[in-house]
Amino acid sequence: TIPEEIGYLDKLELLYLYNNSLSGSIPSKIFNLSSLTDLEVNQNSLSGTLPSNTGYSLPNLHNLHLYQNNFVGNIPNNIFNSSKLIVFQLDDNEFSGTLPNTAFGDLGLLESFNIDTNNLTIEDSHQFFTSLTNCRYLKYLELSGNHISNLPKSIGNLTSEFFSAESCGIDGNIPQEVGNMTNLLLLSIFGNNISGPIPGTFKGLQKLQYLDLSSNGLQGSFIEEFCEMKSVGELYLDNNKLSGVLPTCLGNMTSIIRLYIGSNSLNSKIPSSLWSVIDILELDLSSNAFIGNLPTEIGNLRAIILLDLSRNQISSNIPTTISSLQTLQNLSLADNKLNGSIPKSLAQM
Repeated sequence: TIPEEIGYLDKLELLYLYNNSLSGSIPSKIFNLSSLTDLEVNQNSLSGTLPSNTGYSLPNLHNLHLYQNNFVGNIPNNIFNSSKLIVFQLDDNEFSGTLPNTAFGDLGLLESFNIDTNNLTIEDSHQFFTSLTNCRYLKYLELSGNHISNLPKSIGNLTSEFFSAESCGIDGNIPQEVGNMTNLLLLSIFGNNISGPIPGTFKGLQKLQYLDLSSNGLQGSFIEEFCEMKSVGELYLDNNKLSGVLPTCLGNMTSIIRLYIGSNSLNSKIPSSLWSVIDILELDLSSNAFIGNLPTEIGNLRAIILLDLSRNQISSNIPTTISSLQTLQNLSLADNKLNGSIPKSLAQM
């Protein structure tokens, strides 16, 4: 356990006990050390609750790292009175209850907020995200594995570079205002109940490198606006209800290295331009209704590691140029309408 005597070090500023085998609760006196700027007890087996007066007693706290422990109970509202907080990491615990909707207005220095993998509830998402807009330096916002009702229009005012709200039970649509989050490098909202079309305003996210919208109920088409996102390297749209055609502008996505569109209802030919994206590493178009042939140009994907075209309606021969894919580790053409012989050139791969 953490010795209670640490709580008598009334000039202590930095307390680093992370990545050990500590258990039990944090002695309450530690939360009365008003000089403390850094409290990092992450990656232990600590348990118990946080005292209700935490924020009032730690006015100088900059960094609070409690992640990967076994803490339970509510996150005390008073913790948000620590107006100098920069990093707030409580992920991978068992916190529960309701997160205060308007508690962030005074956290003007906050850069990182992480409550991933708890059992917290955000009841009024509009007020919650509106309150976060006061955090002008906020770069990292991780809410996954908690409970959020919907994505309000106010998310468009966030300054975050990293926003993740995976498996939160989110309903409703993706608001058009998502296109205003122009600082985003990563956006992940997979595993929710989001429906409706993908907004064309995504084209405004010119810095975005990673986008995961998979395992939702998104409808409509693969929007051409994706082709205008010049920095996106990983795009995950699998396990939705998308339909229609893949646009020919896919060939313009020269930065893409991972493209997952499997388990939708797309029913066009695979655009020939896709075979010119020569730096792609992983391509999954499985479980759709793609038709047509496999062209010889498939051999252009010289960097590819995974190619999954299974469970479609592709009806051609397997082109011999497929043997040019010398880095390929995983190939699935199963459950199609392929004919002819298996090329002997496969033995060269």
